[in-house]
Amino acid sequence: MTTKRKGVNHTSLKIQNQMLLIQEIKHAKGMSRAEAAKKLGLSAPSVSSNIEDLIDRGIITEKGIGESNGGRKPIVLEYNYEYGYVIGLALKTDVLSGVISNLAGEIQYRLDIKEDLTTFVEEELFNIIQKSIDQMLRSSSIDRKYVKCIVLSLPGIISDNNIQVSNIFPVMKGNHLFQFLKDTYATYVMIKNDINTEAVGEYWKLQDKNLKNIIYISAQKEGIGSGIIIDGCLYEGSRYGAGEIGYMLLNTEFLRDKKADHAQDYFERVLSHKKILKYAFDLAMEKGGYIKTVTQGNFCDMNMEIFKGALEQEDKVALETLDIVARYYTALIHNMSVILNPEMVILSGFIREFGSVFTKAITKYVHNISIIPIDIRFSQLGDMVELYGCMYFGIEYVHKNILFI
Repeated sequence: MTTKRKGVNHTSLKIQNQMLLIQEIKHAKGMSRAEAAKKLGLSAPSVSSNIEDLIDRGIITEKGIGESNGGRKPIVLEYNYEYGYVIGLALKTDVLSGVISNLAGEIQYRLDIKEDLTTFVEEELFNIIQKSIDQMLRSSSIDRKYVKCIVLSLPGIISDNNIQVSNIFPVMKGNHLFQFLKDTYATYVMIKNDINTEAVGEYWKLQDKNLKNIIYISAQKEGIGSGIIIDGCLYEGSRYGAGEIGYMLLNTEFLRDKKADHAQDYFERVLSHKKILKYAFDLAMEKGGYIKTVTQGNFCDMNMEIFKGALEQEDKVALETLDIVARYYTALIHNMSVILNPEMVILSGFIREFGSVFTKAITKYVHNISIIPIDIRFSQLGDMVELYGCMYFGIEYVHKNILFI
């Protein structure tokens, strides 16, 4: 049963009533003052007073005349999605991507700055981030005073805007980046883990809004991670390390051999971008085929495009390699699913390039061993998924705190 939300007329609860009015008007996509009063159980004078305040602040706008059942036609009130803007930035090894969006999630401008960012010192990274933000503001003709939130995501373990560790950007540590952006732009700032941000972006854009539990797995050149959505909320763990599946172990031999390097058995070491290509290349040198012919026996010429070409040619070496990768991912998906019991598992990153052959293989193997049905799909959002996550974090922050920013 849905409980009808009620406001109160007491002046000390003005903020609560205004938030209720904002939520109702936003949800209804337009309503009159009389409709708002009836919906919330507030008096007409209370609604009028609060609405005037919200109009003066630019949060609510009057948009035309509505229908009437008799008497004067009402003025329609709407939530102002141009009240402010959010900026999202995604920092990767070789590109800094950014978007500026209004509060409806409509992108006003996007940019990509391609650089080898792993060679930058902290000050250089700060400079290129500032350069990208300033360029987006200029190109979209948006004054920085209307930026209500900046969200930046990057690889690493991040807690409360504090970068604990980033193997990709080791020069980025602590809250220096957060403080730099906050001081430079005088707005609210969030620093987020990249894969968690991708998971949130994917969840935000799901067509089926009834889904509440998903596992998002992303295989990047730099490593493999996952984002976990439980009951519609991102789960980050007690120390913000949830989803670091790249460090899952694949065997236990090192436990009885103190000299063994157990790091070699980490999932992302065995199934890294480079390891997959190397395995396919070595197998091709032994068995021949498309990859050996195209690379002419030189691993330096081996890349994902060649591997994809071999798959398209139904090359036996490529298919055998893909089958091995599929079996490892099947074990990963199965183990995570028996613990978390998701409604859906979404695969992203470079493994998307393996196509339907890969998903069919995984689906077949999972079906053979799983005790519960698992819906496995590829992400369809491409390189926008992380930016969508940044936008979501920023927009949600503004909606919840709009009376205070």
